[in-house]
Amino acid sequence: MIIRLALLILIITSVAFLNMWLSQEIQLNLAPTKAQAHDNIPDYYIKHFTVQGTNPDGSPRFALASELMQHYPYDDHADIVEPRVKFYSREGAPWLVNAQSGRVESGGNSLTLYGHTHIRRKRSEHNLPADLVTSNITYSPAADRVSTRYRVDYTSNLNTITGKGMDANLLDN
Repeated sequence: MIIRLALLILIITSVAFLNMWLSQEIQLNLAPTKAQAHDNIPDYYIKHFTVQGTNPDGSPRFALASELMQHYPYDDHADIVEPRVKFYSREGAPWLVNAQSGRVESGGNSLTLYGHTHIRRKRSEHNLPADLVTSNITYSPAADRVSTRYRVDYTSNLNTITGKGMDANLLDN
C-alpha cells in the first residue's frame, strides 16, 4: 500500500513538472524572436493618398502624394510608390518633384526619393523656369534642404549645369 501511494505521488509530481516544462517551452516558441520582429511585414497601407504640411502661419509648405504607402512598424518607416512632392516657395512657382519610389523615416524626419528623380519649376514673376534630373535625393524638413551625392543635370533657360552631388534649399528662389 505504501509503495502504491509513493508510486502515485511520483506519477502526479512527474506530470506536474512535465506540465510546467511543456508550458514554458510553448511560451518560448511562441514569443517572437529578434529576427521575426524585424520581418518586412507592413502593418497598414494607404492607396492614392495626399498629405500636406504647412508653415506656422498656415501657408502651404509641401504636399506629398503617392499611389501606395506601406507602413512598417519595426522601425516606423513608410515606403511610398511613385511619390509626387510639391515644395512651395515663399515667392514664385512651387517645385514639383516626381520619383520612382521613396521612404519616409520615423517621425517624418526625412524623405528619401529613390530612382530617377525629376524636379521642375515653372517660370513665374519671381523666378526662371528650372529643370533638374538626378537620383536618390533626401529632403530634410527641419532644414528645408534637399541633397544628393549622385549626378545632377540642371537646366534653366539657356544655362545647363552637370555635376555630382547637390545640397539646395528649394523653398528659396
